[in-house]
Amino acid sequence: MGIIKNIKEGWGNYLRFFYDGKNMNPSILEEGKRRAEICKTCPSLKESRLFSIVETVLPDGSKKEHISDLLPNSDGEKIRGYKCGECGCGFPAMVFSPGKKCKINKW
Repeated sequence: MGIIKNIKEGWGNYLRFFYDGKNMNPSILEEGKRRAEICKTCPSLKESRLFSIVETVLPDGSKKEHISDLLPNSDGEKIRGYKCGECGCGFPAMVFSPGKKCKINKW
């Protein structure tokens, strides 16, 4: 699967999860959560100023709890931007792209 398609699917599914996880394909949701658990503990996951733009796109409020379980170091006050130090993809959107493969074969 192409890089652009992975990016489009990952961010599309991530936003669907954030705004209304109930309307997301259950298999993509479960696989995304499984992948996120692996990525959260990976030393290659880095905070990223570029991907912190997510903060400005997503509203504050009750929807924030949907994402907090996916993020490492979530403090409940701020959604931080993260990226994979191996492939450069934005986290957690990358875990919601069904065709994406981990560059270091963790998932």
